[in-house]
Amino acid sequence: MSGAGLPPLHERKGEIPKLARGFLRKAFPDDRKRISREAKAALTGYAWPGDLAELEKTIVTAGVISGRTIQLKHLPEDVVDAGREFNRPKSLQILRVIDRNCWVFWTELVNETGITSSTLRREVDKLIADGILQHTREGKGGKYRRVRQRRRAEATAEQAYHAMRHNGEI
Repeated sequence: MSGAGLPPLHERKGEIPKLARGFLRKAFPDDRKRISREAKAALTGYAWPGDLAELEKTIVTAGVISGRTIQLKHLPEDVVDAGREFNRPKSLQILRVIDRNCWVFWTELVNETGITSSTLRREVDKLIADGILQHTREGKGGKYRRVRQRRRAEATAEQAYHAMRHNGEI
């Protein structure tokens, strides 16, 4: 049970989108920020071991680094991965192969995931569109790797989050 006698957040998954919207309105009362459908799915799929405080910090941080809409690319990798496991297990398979090898050629992805080439192409295209994978035209078919530039943006957003809390803005 969490603080006020409520069950932990991972047992109340249906409340997560409402809570996230509430934290957005509280932190950014003048902005009309939104959360994309994919980001909501990732938030719902994550276990939230830090309960409400972790959810609030994640939402506020994502709100600082995002524009008008919070996308998957604005969320921490562990939240995105949990959402993928919850909604798109093939994407999680792809990310695990890429994380093991850093840079991966297309044939390696096909061989190591066991996913058919056409399904793999759709999943990889979604990951690229979400800003999670990067593709280069090196070699015959190009290479793929996970985008890590988010780390710097997350650190900056975390500093902004703490400054806002310190100033009593949230």
